[in-house]
Amino acid sequence: MHALLQYSPLALLLLASTACQTSSKTVHQELDINHYLADERDLDPVRMVMVLPFDGDVAPQEVREHVTNTFVREIAEEGKFIVKPLPPLSDEEDLILQSEKQGRIDTKELVELCKRFHLDGVIIGRITSYQDYYPPRIGLRCLMVSVHSGGIVWAADMIFNSAKQLTRQDAIRYYRSTLIADASNHGEEMIFLSPREFGEYACARLLSTLHKR
Repeated sequence: MHALLQYSPLALLLLASTACQTSSKTVHQELDINHYLADERDLDPVRMVMVLPFDGDVAPQEVREHVTNTFVREIAEEGKFIVKPLPPLSDEEDLILQSEKQGRIDTKELVELCKRFHLDGVIIGRITSYQDYYPPRIGLRCLMVSVHSGGIVWAADMIFNSAKQLTRQDAIRYYRSTLIADASNHGEEMIFLSPREFGEYACARLLSTLHKR
């Protein structure tokens, strides 16, 4: 059945909304990522997935490719999902990306893509904001759609702006816990001097909401 799965970025944020404000001023506290995670019964059948190329005219092609590759690597390393290699862009993928851009998902094309590559789900992403000079900024919006339920089983939407203190604290916490355990203050600043590293941090943090369950 040909259907369009309607959504809007605002609706996703309202769905996902847990309190984003906090009175705690603890140094290096964790950033609260706007996200939605479906019931286990809908999420558990999703094992074989494909990450479609990230879209978003606000960022250069090489940045979109790097973000896509980072997502593939991070998801594969987590081990919960099997990531199918990304094929050359097909008609189905192009139609899915175009429909996502308009705020809906063409489920007919999604089902066809999943059947062709024996997938349980597809991850669709977009770069919504980007600044490659200091202080770096990147906005990411992602959806995981299950072919089994026909609905969104995971969604996350966040602008990581290093000009904001809470984001800087979160990035330093990530740097210390993930990249190097005994990072110096000077070393920590490197994540803000390299848009590439800052983008990898943003990808990892957005995906951390998918691995919460």
